[in-house]
Amino acid sequence: MAEHMEHIKTNVLRMSKTVFFKEMLKLYGAPWILVFLLILITAAVLSVIHDLRWIIVALMIVCITAPMMLAFFYIFHGMKPLTVINSLPHTLSFEDDGITATLLSQHKNEETNETEYTELSRRFLPYSEIRSYKSGVTSIILPFEKGDKGFIWLPVSAFDEENGLLDAMNKVISAIRNNKL
Repeated sequence: MAEHMEHIKTNVLRMSKTVFFKEMLKLYGAPWILVFLLILITAAVLSVIHDLRWIIVALMIVCITAPMMLAFFYIFHGMKPLTVINSLPHTLSFEDDGITATLLSQHKNEETNETEYTELSRRFLPYSEIRSYKSGVTSIILPFEKGDKGFIWLPVSAFDEENGLLDAMNKVISAIRNNKL
């Protein structure tokens, strides 16, 4: 008989723009950056070996192509509904069969001068869509490889409970193991 575990809930999370872009680049951008750098290095070498006009090609790559690639990258990966959750105030609830992301609206109470949150919507994210996770020093990234695709960011400081992160990741890791069987 399967053991029923309680729901593990995070504090209110919101990913900064810088962290959002860095994590998105790490997760999806490595091949694109490699191709960009290879073309740039090739143009620079050709300018030294063959003709100095190749340096103009290298500068065009840097000034024209790179911003267009970054814009496409941001629109294609950063605007996916699952990924956008990270940039809005939200909470994550780790349940037995998946994660529930609750999107929140943030406003300031004029009388108490405290930040209050109102629930906007909920989205259920089944564990069956997660095939791996990527851990860093300050956060864990849960990439979803089916359906919408995208990722969920889970900072180490997301939980009030001492073992909250450990319990949540135990659920995720168990589900990943089951997905690979």
